[in-house]
Amino acid sequence: MRPEISDVSGVDPFSLGLRVLHVYQPVEAGVPRYANAAAEFQAARGWTVHMANPEPVGSLDVQEHQWRATRNPLKGVRSESQALAQLLKDIQPDVIVAHSAKAGMIVRGTVRGRIPTVFVPHAWSHLALPGPAKPVAIAWERLAARWTNAVVAVGAAEASEGVRRHVRAPMFLVRNPVPPRWHLATAQDRAAAREAPDLPQAAPIVTCVGRFSRQKGQDSLIDAWRLVSKELPEARLLLVGDGPTGDDLRKGAPDTVIFTGATDDPRPFLAACDVAALPSRWEGLSLSMLEAMASGRSVVTTAVAGSEVVADSDCGAVVPVDEPQAFARALLPRLSGLIEADVEGRRGHQYVIDHHDFDTQMAR
Repeated sequence: MRPEISDVSGVDPFSLGLRVLHVYQPVEAGVPRYANAAAEFQAARGWTVHMANPEPVGSLDVQEHQWRATRNPLKGVRSESQALAQLLKDIQPDVIVAHSAKAGMIVRGTVRGRIPTVFVPHAWSHLALPGPAKPVAIAWERLAARWTNAVVAVGAAEASEGVRRHVRAPMFLVRNPVPPRWHLATAQDRAAAREAPDLPQAAPIVTCVGRFSRQKGQDSLIDAWRLVSKELPEARLLLVGDGPTGDDLRKGAPDTVIFTGATDDPRPFLAACDVAALPSRWEGLSLSMLEAMASGRSVVTTAVAGSEVVADSDCGAVVPVDEPQAFARALLPRLSGLIEADVEGRRGHQYVIDHHDFDTQMAR
């Protein structure tokens, strides 16, 4: 029987006192932000919440435990499983929530159904893999489904991908939420943000927020930006972040690209820009995209999971992955004024208010 996407029950989950353990491996970007926010939200509503990750974040309400883990799925499996087993013995959770691929593998391979287990893919692992490895990752997810009480997909396309790949675990759609501190950036916010050094007051600006990595596609965006710069030499591209591909990006970037460094608060860089660019090669549902929309910025993104929200809200453009010419063609009319980017941005802002409210989604 083909798996289907289920709706949530509608029962108040906080009517039961639960001890929950969240487990994740990444220490930067969207996964830890989501997991930390979920843990804090649950703790504030009465659950006893524990969190296991490589770098504890200093939460006041969540009991944190260091769990040393690496991104590589072939390394550290035995030691990571042993460390998790000890944590389970110490914590005795009622429910365990595994975030992203490595934690999903270790948790389900260790627990094997003995404790109710929720898996949040944050982008299915096979999407990141070369051709020969994809079937292995898909086969693992099908096997691990027997030890998964619920898969929580952060976007509609992610849920549909799980169904399409015959992952036979209960599949629930709980959309990525926008943190409550995000608001519509006004013209005054834009002017204030552009007071920062190196930012032009009047020239068109594009902002791209994300970890510098193959997944996030900044290399492809730089290729597109060379084409934009030929038409609009005064325009500037802000690359906000850092990561393993940073050195190569800096070597290959024209002087119209500004590297801002990593930040815990990208709001000023989104306020400064006219368009937000998201050139990812794969995603679940990008938090950076939702934050750009919440800021009221037009979005140009690639056709990855989650990009359906741009099409549904009519807040920008969706172009094929790894096609710099198409990306440049989408940016140029928005930067030159032929398409009213601010009008698109306001549509996106309203969409995330209606569909990605923090409290509504976290309570599901």
